[in-house]
Amino acid sequence: MTRSKPHETSPVQFDQTSFTIAPAPTFTEHPDEVRRELGRSDDQILRLKIGAIT
Repeated sequence: MTRSKPHETSPVQFDQTSFTIAPAPTFTEHPDEVRRELGRSDDQILRLKIGAIT
């Protein structure tokens, strides 16, 4: 006897909101943006890229 699982749906419905599914960023796709969000300055990011920050 095979039992089927009930189809799970979202507990929230957004009738007026549309969305698109996009692929996740690839590894190292947005490193500068992430570093800025973490409080690094452009100068620190540049020095990090050339290996001057430990």
